[in-house]
Amino acid sequence: MKTRAFTLIELLIVVAIIAILAAIAVPNFLEAQTRSKVTRAKADMRALATAMESYCVDNNNYPVPLKFSLYLMHDVTELTTPISYITSTPADTFGYADHWGGGTTNPGVAFPAQRNTGYKYSSFKRTGTGSVTSTNNPSWADQITLEASLVKKGYVIYSYGPDKAQCALDWYAVGVVLPGVAGVNSIYDPTNGTVSNGDIGRTGGVVLPEAATLISR
Repeated sequence: MKTRAFTLIELLIVVAIIAILAAIAVPNFLEAQTRSKVTRAKADMRALATAMESYCVDNNNYPVPLKFSLYLMHDVTELTTPISYITSTPADTFGYADHWGGGTTNPGVAFPAQRNTGYKYSSFKRTGTGSVTSTNNPSWADQITLEASLVKKGYVIYSYGPDKAQCALDWYAVGVVLPGVAGVNSIYDPTNGTVSNGDIGRTGGVVLPEAATLISR
């Protein structure tokens, strides 16, 4: 009595077909996953911007982190305490990001404490207290020691985006162009590739008008 079985050729054909389907499906899945994270990041920032504007209505200014920080939205505790303008500050959908970097090919120096933390936040309000290393002087404008003419008294919330590297979106928002990293190229654009250089952000208050239009689109 003969038993029916697959031949080696038939098995190889099946494996080849599965490999081809996987080669098509996996990149599409990763693309969809990245697009979903970008959409979520923009939605999170809209919610944070709404909370920031509500805070500004009550306090006539945007918040400055209560402690010297690495520009993390989590440090803006004024949004949740004592008045809850937002229930909690969401975690960055792209999770781990470098503190400094120049793009996908040069992601910069890693800061492990920032893994899976919230979105980045730069306050352009000058507090004028203490030195740039003082815990009483936490605003981005103070720490960067910008000229008074460049302080716009606004803010930018941003994620380093799919490439997980900083592209100087905070500098671009106040009109400072850094060679090689700032300018329009600091804004993430999916038409350059789903995983490409650029940060995802949203501005508020008084910032460079051209930057605000492009960043918050």
